Amino acid sequence: MIANAGDAESARYFLLPVEHVLPFSLSANKPWSADSKGGYFTQDDGKISVQLPGEFSLKNALAAATVARAFGIETATIARALEKVTHIPGRTEEIREGQDFAVVVDYAHTPNSLQALFDAYRAHKKICILGSAGGGRDTWKRPVVGKIAEESCAYVILTNDDPYDEDPQKIIEEIAAGMEERPEIILGRRDAIRKGLQIAKSGDVVLITGKGVDAMAGKDGIKTKWSDAEVAREELLKLLATHAL
Repeated sequence: MIANAGDAESARYFLLPVEHVLPFSLSANKPWSADSKGGYFTQDDGKISVQLPGEFSLKNALAAATVARAFGIETATIARALEKVTHIPGRTEEIREGQDFAVVVDYAHTPNSLQALFDAYRAHKKICILGSAGGGRDTWKRPVVGKIAEESCAYVILTNDDPYDEDPQKIIEEIAAGMEERPEIILGRRDAIRKGLQIAKSGDVVLITGKGVDAMAGKDGIKTKWSDAEVAREELLKLLATHAL
């Protein structure tokens, strides 16, 4: 069993009657550093670089490295492997078409995952396309994710996710209930993404949250093909073409 010893939630897992327990934590692998470009941690006096943004990416990489070491794989081999991981579809997935601001698609849809994502880009002005609450479940989190987005981002656009049989406007209003200021609400997800790209300035980060690589959008029992990454790229190319005229 492997668990993050730096997370209080892990304590109960360490009590489970399993044969092998593999704790890991960044505090035990100093020095370490993480920012929006990536980071590194130390293992067996060797530096392991991570090409993915945020502290949470370091923790994920450290978990993998801990398992690999338990199987006898050398630290140098682990480092070479992790350095090659530069892209995970739907997780801090950057859409690059030569623009001077970042566009990032991420599956984050829980309070903890959204906070970790926002923290990864702490040094940047963030525009959040928040569509991170599907219908028929987890109603408790709706005002919570709204509050987190407002506190972490310069501009928030609330939009549709997968409402299923719920009223999408109702879901969005419940997210907005957790925010001090009335956010911009654009029900159409493509329209919301387009608006976020339009208002982005040089150095900003546009974060499109909630769906990641989900290939379908669901409403009223009907599913349609969808891709946040493809839609973001399409709208970005349109925007860049307009500016080039």
